[in-house]
Amino acid sequence: MTNAYVQKVDFSNVVKKETMPIDDFLQLSAVPHQRYTEGRAKTNKVKKMLGGHVRPEHLEVAIIELTEDCEYYGKKYKKGWRGIVNGNTRQLYWKEKLSKSIPKVVYATVYLCSDMEQVRDCYNTFDSMDATEIKKEKLYGILAGMYQYEPTSPKIIKGEFLSALNLACHYLYPDIFNSTNSKVESLPSQVGHYLEEIKVFDNICKSAKSWDQSLLCVALMSLKRYGTTNAKLLDCLDRIDRRAMNTNEKDRDGATHISYEWKTNERFSNKGTTWDRKGGMKEVVSFALYWIEKFMNDLKLSQLGYNWNDTGQTFFDDYKKSIIHAANKNKSNIVNIKR
Repeated sequence: MTNAYVQKVDFSNVVKKETMPIDDFLQLSAVPHQRYTEGRAKTNKVKKMLGGHVRPEHLEVAIIELTEDCEYYGKKYKKGWRGIVNGNTRQLYWKEKLSKSIPKVVYATVYLCSDMEQVRDCYNTFDSMDATEIKKEKLYGILAGMYQYEPTSPKIIKGEFLSALNLACHYLYPDIFNSTNSKVESLPSQVGHYLEEIKVFDNICKSAKSWDQSLLCVALMSLKRYGTTNAKLLDCLDRIDRRAMNTNEKDRDGATHISYEWKTNERFSNKGTTWDRKGGMKEVVSFALYWIEKFMNDLKLSQLGYNWNDTGQTFFDDYKKSIIHAANKNKSNIVNIKR
C-alpha cells in the first residue's frame, strides 16, 4: 500500500556542498572507521578503474566535518576536523601519482556530525555492512583508526583473523558472543578484548601460511590465558610459526604435535571455519589448545588424553577464576581503606 503522505525532510543545516581544490583534498585524513585502503587499491578492479586518466565521475567525494570537540577510543578530535568517508582510494591514487592524471578540484558533499557515532553511521552508508571481505578490511580500520595501532604482518593488515577472533571471544564471553558469524557492530569490542594479544601475534607471525583461523584463535586464547610476555608460550608459538618439531621420540611435546598435524592433516583433513560439525573449528581448536596446555606443563605424550575435545570450553576456567579473585581482593582492599 502506498503511503498517502510522505514527509519531506530538510537537511540543509547538516549537509553542504563545496568545490575543493585538489591540494586541500589530498591533505585530508580518512575517518577512523576506514578500511584498509592500500589493500583495496591493489585489486585489479580498482587498478582498472583508477589507474588511467581521471573521469568526471571521480570528482564526487564525501567528507564529514565535526561540529563539536569529541574523543574516540582515546584520541581527541577538535571541532572543525574533517575526514573522508567516500573517496579514500581515489585520494591514495592521486596522492601517490598512480593515476595518469588528477583533477584540479573535487566536488565535496560535507556532512556535519557532532560526534564519531554520527561519523560511523555516515561512513556505513557508503560501505557494505555484510560482505566478509569488507568485514576483514574493517578490522584494519578498527586497529589503526580506533586503537591507534598500525599492524605490520600481512595477516593482521589484511584482517585475516575474523573467524579466529570471533571464536576466541565466544570462548572468553560465551553469553555475549554466541554467533557463528561475526557481526560488524561487535568488531570494535571484540578487537578491544584481544588488542594486546593481537599486537603480540602481529610480531610472532612471520609466516602467514602457518596460521589458519583455528591456529590463530589458539594463539590469541593462549596469549590471553598465559600472558603476552610469557617466554615459554612465546617459544611455543614461534615453533608453530616455523613448523619446528622433533618426531624422533614416541612421546612428543605439544608444539611438535601441533606442527605435525598442521603439516600432515592426519587427524583433520579439512580445517574449516564451521564451528560445530565433526572436525569443525571448535574441535580443531580444542585439539591444539590441549597440546598448548601440555607444552606449558612440560608434558610429553604420544597421544591425546581423555576429554581433550572439551579443552576449548574449559580453557579459560582458571583464568576467569583469577580475574574474579583479583576483583574481589581489590574490592576488599577498597573497603579496608575506607574504614
